[in-house]
Amino acid sequence: MKRQGKVIGTMAITLAIVAIAVIAFLLFRNSPSQVAQTFADGLVRKDEATLRRVVASKDADRVPRVIGFAGMFPDLKLEVARVEDRGGQKVAVLSASFSQVAFGAARFSVPNGKLELPFALTRERGFFWRVDLEQSENLLRQTIQQAATNYLRQSPAIHQQFLQQLPQGMPAPPR
Repeated sequence: MKRQGKVIGTMAITLAIVAIAVIAFLLFRNSPSQVAQTFADGLVRKDEATLRRVVASKDADRVPRVIGFAGMFPDLKLEVARVEDRGGQKVAVLSASFSQVAFGAARFSVPNGKLELPFALTRERGFFWRVDLEQSENLLRQTIQQAATNYLRQSPAIHQQFLQQLPQGMPAPPR
């Protein structure tokens, strides 16, 4: 009897250790920083399957658009700069570096181009962190508009090149 009790006790302890290890692994793998890094890696590779895995399920239809956005930067490099709390919203800030921006067939050289791209994070099913592309749109739009405006003000030659590339009949961007 005592031997049977020891075997059952050992099995229970072993199962508890395995369960704790699995839970710890899942918590680490689904931490905001790990999800942000997986998203950044998938975005650089333009890997739709990876991106669909880490974005909120409601945003699956937005994945091709975010891949198209990444395609505007042919030599894009991304890394997670930080995960911050903005008024109760977790935001992964990705540090982007690039040397070109492409709009269709037009390519513009951007020496030492750098941006910090904010992506909102949300909990899904109470446990899993996911990138919320819907919540990220306004954050990204504001960041990119501000960066583009600042760059065009500092680089009049690029501004002229951009205006020359615009199709006829399209209004010029505001100054």
